[in-house]
Amino acid sequence: MKNIYRYFWALALVVVLSACEKEDIGLVEPSHRVIVTSEMDFQNRIQVLGKISFGDVSAGVESRIWTFPEGVVDILDSDNDVSSTEATVVTIFNQVGQFEVKLQQSFRDEAYVGNAIQGRELDTTIVVTVLDSIQAQVEAYYLNDDGSLGDALDLSGNTINEIPASKSVRFSYTGTGEPQTLNWNFEGGTPEFVSGGQLLVDVKYKFLGSYDFSLLASRKRPFGRDTVAIDELIKVIPSTDPVLVEQIKDKQGNIAVPFGREIDPATINASDFSVMIENGGNLIMPSIASVEIDPEEGNAVIISLANESIYNDDIIKVSFIEGTLYSLDGVAASSFVDEELVFTKVNLLKTSSTYDYGFENSTIDNWTYLEWGAPWDLYNWNISSTQAYEGSNSAYVELNPNGGMIVGHVDNNSESITFPVNKDKTYELGVWVFVEDLGNNPPMGLAPDIRLYWDPDTDWGIGGNPTLAATYPTNEWVYSS
Repeated sequence: MKNIYRYFWALALVVVLSACEKEDIGLVEPSHRVIVTSEMDFQNRIQVLGKISFGDVSAGVESRIWTFPEGVVDILDSDNDVSSTEATVVTIFNQVGQFEVKLQQSFRDEAYVGNAIQGRELDTTIVVTVLDSIQAQVEAYYLNDDGSLGDALDLSGNTINEIPASKSVRFSYTGTGEPQTLNWNFEGGTPEFVSGGQLLVDVKYKFLGSYDFSLLASRKRPFGRDTVAIDELIKVIPSTDPVLVEQIKDKQGNIAVPFGREIDPATINASDFSVMIENGGNLIMPSIASVEIDPEEGNAVIISLANESIYNDDIIKVSFIEGTLYSLDGVAASSFVDEELVFTKVNLLKTSSTYDYGFENSTIDNWTYLEWGAPWDLYNWNISSTQAYEGSNSAYVELNPNGGMIVGHVDNNSESITFPVNKDKTYELGVWVFVEDLGNNPPMGLAPDIRLYWDPDTDWGIGGNPTLAATYPTNEWVYSS
């Protein structure tokens, strides 16, 4: 600010001295096009019946005329809702859609646009996107065992929808307004909470009882929100289906074995279980110290080993012989052999780095092309909130035929963003991918693939990354590492 004040003081001094000497100084104002809107930093997106202002702050303008789509706009403080010659125009759009606002300008001299001279007569088009207000609506269907949709649930709130334990329901968002975030709350379900942009969620109900449902749909800019809440939407009733094991996990150094529905704690017998550990070619058959119901999840049992610890580079397999173990609705748990434990891993990019692993806090300018040359520059992409595995955003990529994409994550100074690693430790690099359309792979070319590298000392023999061949799953999140 000191420099600005100093500049104006100098100008005032020159004017005073010139006046004393009775000399005229001709100050020529350059013609320069500068157009602004109140929502220019937000892609000119507004909600229906929301205000947006248009401003012509150009220098050297002799005349102007704004033209608005007929029957769509209310120009405030004006009887004419189609055109205006004012420098600033405040409007309300009363229809949903994309609309063009045009500005014709006549300048005194050849006018600059940026650093280039474009002429005296200039036309500008501004595209305004008018979103509907958010009105949250949901559909829900029973899921059949083969994954197909069954009957629709009654969401009126006047009916309790019964579902046998261990069965699933598919919820889908069908509302309006393009919400950025959907916060789902499935009381008694798995998952119980889902936050992000997921429009479709499959929920399994394992526990007997009646459960509420709610959904909050929201948008930051233009602001909007709406809620759906239904008390006692679902009642989980006893089932005659088999009680099957689900994915075995580690939990606080022990082995967590979840089943498809709640287990009767009185029927647990440790002798029905056995564990095998393999590491570096060595096999261990540890003794089991105890098997108890998980106090936090009534459908799981916790196996504690005697004089043996488990490590995340172990291969751990669990077996179970059907016997005395029953669900709370009176069905015996089914036998299984050599079900492998999958360790819960910590994403180091979340806990010890500024690396934007989920595209939540960066723009495409922070993910720069690495100049590998053709065909690795044949792509289009942006940061999108349409699909997200977690959080609100993901990277949306369109590959051109025979094209590819090589990018790296950099800060605003184009410096690589790093994360710490330690000597003599093994790390896993992984990525979640949601493919909408595989397109047509070149008949004689390579199918697109996603490769994960790190720098320095890149391992050019890296493998295990997804190759997007014709058999690759679509319309679902798939993990590869």
